[in-house]
Amino acid sequence: MSTKKSFLTQKHVLVILLVLLGAGLLAASPTLLGINRSEESPISNEVFDKYELIETPAEQIYFPADDEEKPYTYFLLIVARAYEYELQAGVPVYLPNYVHTDAGCNWMGIAGQVFGRDGNPVEGLSLLVSGVVNGQTISQSGITGNAQDYGPGGYEVQIASKPFASSGSLQIVVRDKLLTQITVPVSFSTYADCSRNLILINFTPR
Repeated sequence: MSTKKSFLTQKHVLVILLVLLGAGLLAASPTLLGINRSEESPISNEVFDKYELIETPAEQIYFPADDEEKPYTYFLLIVARAYEYELQAGVPVYLPNYVHTDAGCNWMGIAGQVFGRDGNPVEGLSLLVSGVVNGQTISQSGITGNAQDYGPGGYEVQIASKPFASSGSLQIVVRDKLLTQITVPVSFSTYADCSRNLILINFTPR
């Protein structure tokens, strides 16, 4: 005579933990893409047959069926990031260093502003410039509103003490006050040219 299984098995506990982990990801990445069996998908029907579909109004997650004949498999969760800002049209713009005139050509950096939906500059966001150039790692940041020579919400990130040439080796991202990335990484080039040692990069809402 068979006995009824306990409601919470180790498998169920693991699924609950994975759901909680997925919920944490969704807090940072608000868009969840469900996959219906009827839609085109690189996932075969053989894989889908190992799951039963549980739907809620906001999400679709595939859980393992509670059936001994169907092997236990992790559920499928696909998250798509929704970024808030994007590169402003027409930038980067390359100019001579007109702010740090005492340094002249002995300076190289990125500067600009991040604009909100009302067209006004947004303060308190951080800009991170990173990459590897000639074997040297670069990782420098600036805060919008701290460099008003470039506008009310201006930021500035100095990356070198003289101009150097690079082709797409550096990238810049915008982060909010919690340091959550709110733009895709934007790659840019630099030039060993004193007339192009200031790189203006602005961002606007998507």
